[in-house]
Amino acid sequence: MKLRGNLVGPDRYHVSLCGIGAFGEAPSGIVDRLKQIGASMHEPRFDIFFDQAEAFGSSYGQRSLVLTASDTLPALLALQRRLHDAMQAASIPVNERFDPHITLLYDKRPVPRIEIPRLSFTVPEFVLIRSVHGASRHDRLARWSLGS
Repeated sequence: MKLRGNLVGPDRYHVSLCGIGAFGEAPSGIVDRLKQIGASMHEPRFDIFFDQAEAFGSSYGQRSLVLTASDTLPALLALQRRLHDAMQAASIPVNERFDPHITLLYDKRPVPRIEIPRLSFTVPEFVLIRSVHGASRHDRLARWSLGS
């Protein structure tokens, strides 16, 4: 099966932890509150891995080819849960669904889940990103290092 989509590219590879799902500019004050929440997180660095490739859903006629993990990622899930809970406590609307993955490309063709050689790495930081819908761009608004 030959995919025709262009690679997303390393400058856009990331694992989304807590999306707010808003298009356009974030409502007034939300970015500042998100920066405060990010600064309040004091988590250690941790390792994650991806060992599968598969297609996720379909939006605008495209499927995303993503890397996923065959097992849970406890440290990643813990960070995501702390961010999610802090956002809810701050009355910031947050998506409930969390499927850790890295998007590689978009294509119209479906792809079955396949095993791939394990890709593992240490997560040194997390970043507040504004995804500019339709522009294939991610603006980094803030970043925080994870502890050693």
